[in-house]
Parts: sequence; C-alpha cells; structure tokens
Amino acid sequence: MSPKQLILLLAACSRLSLSDAAGCFNPVPLWKGAACLHKDIRVPLTESVNLRAPCQSWTCVRLNATHGDLLVIKCVKVAARPPYVVQPGGNGVFPDCCPKPRRDPQYDGHWIR
Repeated sequence: MSPKQLILLLAACSRLSLSDAAGCFNPVPLWKGAACLHKDIRVPLTESVNLRAPCQSWTCVRLNATHGDLLVIKCVKVAARPPYVVQPGGNGVFPDCCPKPRRDPQYDGHWIR
C-alpha cells in the first residue's frame, strides 16, 4: 500500500473529513483471513479493487485476525463552466467511470477569457 493510500485510509477511518470522495466500512469480515468481504465482493489484503458498479475503488487493510478496514474511494463531484462541460462517466471501472471535465468543441477557436 502506498503512503498516499495509507493516509487516505487513516483519515477516512478516523472520521476526518477530507471530502465526500472517501469513506470507510469498518469493520468488515475477513474471508479466509486473506481478503475483506463486503456485499459479496472480496478485496485481497493490502490491495485495491477498482469497480464499475458502484464506480469506486476499494482497498483492504487488516484490522485484526477476523476483520479488516475497507477504504472506499468514490468519484469526486465535478462542475464546469465555459469553455468546459461535464462529460458523463464511461463504461469502464474506477476512475474511468467517473464524470470528467472536457473542453466543449463549440468554444474552439473563439473563446476569450
């Protein structure tokens, strides 16, 4: 697990409010002592699983012999103003399924700030 993921996990699980983009299911049962189990989805210990539905990334960290912490990272809310628009998320897994700002072609070549 990267230092960035560990900081996000600690912040989310300790109830610090970084944003609406992170949360924590605590505790969740460990499946065979090797993976967090939540909503019939298994996430191997110290690994992340990027999902399509829901559009989230889940990371599992051992809490004790029978339970783990599950860090959930969601899409951030996106707003845009001209010359940008919000492009809906795609069909892929997280983060490709998240909405993104993109330049609106109607403004190409004639946008003045």
